[in-house]
Amino acid sequence: MARPRKKKATEAAPERSPQEAALCEKYPLVNIVPGSWRAPGGRDGWGTKATVVTLCPCSEAEGKDVTTVRATSDLFQVGSLCQVCSKARSKNKAAKRKEAK
Repeated sequence: MARPRKKKATEAAPERSPQEAALCEKYPLVNIVPGSWRAPGGRDGWGTKATVVTLCPCSEAEGKDVTTVRATSDLFQVGSLCQVCSKARSKNKAAKRKEAK
C-alpha cells in the first residue's frame, strides 16, 4: 500500500491589510491568521467591534488549525491560546501554587 501524498501549498497566503499589519507589529506574540481582519460590524455576533482570527500554538503540535475569533480590542489581554489550552494553563498554574505551599 502506497503512502498518501502530502499536498503542496499552491495558494499564496493572502496579503495583510494595513490594519492587520499594525496589529501584528503591536502584538508579536499573537498568531493572527493572514487576511482575517474584519472591519467593525464585519462579522455576525460581534456588533461594532473589529475582529481577527488567531491561531493557537497547539495547532502545530496537533497538526490541525485551532482558530479563535477575537475582538481587536481584546488582543492585549487574551494572547493567542484557545479555550482548551487556556484552561490547561490555568490548572497547571494552580497545581504549581499548591505544590509551593
